[in-house]
Amino acid sequence: MAVRETDGNSDILMATSGGMAIRFHETDSRSMGRTARGVRGIRQGSGEQVVGMVVIGPGEEDGALLAITENGYGKRTPLSDYRVQHRGGKGLITIKCSKRNGPLLGIRDVRPGEQLMVITRGGIMIRLAIDSISEQSRNTQGVRIINLKGEDKVGSIAKISQAALAGVDDEETLEAETDVTEAADVADAGTDTPTGGETGDGEVPDE
Repeated sequence: MAVRETDGNSDILMATSGGMAIRFHETDSRSMGRTARGVRGIRQGSGEQVVGMVVIGPGEEDGALLAITENGYGKRTPLSDYRVQHRGGKGLITIKCSKRNGPLLGIRDVRPGEQLMVITRGGIMIRLAIDSISEQSRNTQGVRIINLKGEDKVGSIAKISQAALAGVDDEETLEAETDVTEAADVADAGTDTPTGGETGDGEVPDE
């Protein structure tokens, strides 16, 4: 689903396809061996999947959480709106997954000056500034990010960091290139299965 390196003093924020998110300190999840099954991070509702995870390090509270839904809607919400809880609960609403919005597709931690690439299952791609996406409170539906035609759905998203925009070959650059390549491969294959095993029935795991 997702792997992130932490410094031992960070918070973890996980989200489900039902639009819920939980933030807990990484020490709430004890260290284990490679073959261990791990512990529950967030409790999912019926038919829901975990769609993403971000790490919030010390001093990174000024960022925002970007949420994008399958039907092309999204928003930014300040990270400070997500209080720290104990892991394993249902968490808080991060975006309303209404009939208009569809299920939550993915989340990213973002900051001013960065950009976002959105690719649909039909192979359509847009690139836009993070600053152009409305910043709203958690319990809202967001705004339209991309116009979808027919039965097309969002298949993948990728954040482009300021360093990547400056031409620096860093970790974020690799992440963006990987996400975009995988989504393009799915579109070329002409399948209904989006990036990273997302299903066409509304259950949307992380890419």
